[in-house]
Amino acid sequence: MTVGCGGHWGSDQRMQGMIFRGPLPDPLGQTAGSRAGALSIMIGIAARCSIEQQRPFMIEELVKI
Repeated sequence: MTVGCGGHWGSDQRMQGMIFRGPLPDPLGQTAGSRAGALSIMIGIAARCSIEQQRPFMIEELVKI
């Protein structure tokens, strides 16, 4: 696998190309869908809540999956 320059080892430029110019080949099946994106946001929110409340925080406390 080739590593590029820039943010996230070149992935930022590739991702922007996919968003604004259309899909690129994904031979390894690594493209995330909107559900995976939403779950990654929920992980960040749950982590923040966990830090603020000083306890484990479950994503299910934020949203029904």
